[in-house]
Amino acid sequence: MLAALLGAAAALLSGCAGLRPAILHEGPQPGRPQRTGVPGVDTETIERWGEAKARRYGGYVGRSVLPRLAADITHIKRKGYIDSVGRRGLDHVHIRYRLAPSGSPQAAAGAHFRDPEGWDHLHYHGVEDLPGAVASWREALIRIARGEMKDRLAENRRAQFDYERFFYGGGSYSPPPAIPRAALKSYARRWWKGGAIPGDRPTDARYRKLADRLTLVIGAEQPGYTAAASRILAQRSLVASRSAGVPLPTEQRFLDGYYHPVTIYFGGGQPNAYLVRIRRGE
Repeated sequence: MLAALLGAAAALLSGCAGLRPAILHEGPQPGRPQRTGVPGVDTETIERWGEAKARRYGGYVGRSVLPRLAADITHIKRKGYIDSVGRRGLDHVHIRYRLAPSGSPQAAAGAHFRDPEGWDHLHYHGVEDLPGAVASWREALIRIARGEMKDRLAENRRAQFDYERFFYGGGSYSPPPAIPRAALKSYARRWWKGGAIPGDRPTDARYRKLADRLTLVIGAEQPGYTAAASRILAQRSLVASRSAGVPLPTEQRFLDGYYHPVTIYFGGGQPNAYLVRIRRGE
């Protein structure tokens, strides 16, 4: 049922103040022991705390957090860190709070009594489906390609690993071959020109990112593949401070010393759609 809710629940917030996000109050995970978090407090009381917490967080997120996300997402796209929403682009953001000191009443009570406004930072995560993202980049390139470039990319697509062909066609696989560095730079420049902003130069960060993406499209045989993959993955984790900081890449996928009772997922199959998951068990 949880999966169905996650797949179906989304509310469009395209500038309409009257529309609210879809909010999913997530209870304890199936098959996991339910911990009250507070000695001597029964699970029924914890459940009531969880419902109250969900109402507090849900209202605050709708009023104060979602309006900020639009500006953050615009900044992320403008910088070229992640240029779309969904599993292949910007997937979700965690609202992170500092962990209370061990042994304190706040730690014993978990998140039940926390002030929703007391969060520390927003942690954006993207490119959850890297193979899918690479496939979409390949198709975007094929659409703008001409001549030899189009032929090479079409051959690259045909040479991608295929499970059925591998297991039922002899058990052998030859990865797509590398292309000359000059060809890669030429293809990246054509790709850049297709979406360039007037006045930009093909030596800017956007062009370099496209060259990295093209390297991943060609495959692991392409020189520089590992470094290109590292640079792309390094920019799928971004942190924005609570006060005024814009989202910036961080080398860490998760920061120590924080927890996130609220996660907001983007997309839901529609632009400007948000699904808010509030974890009651924290």
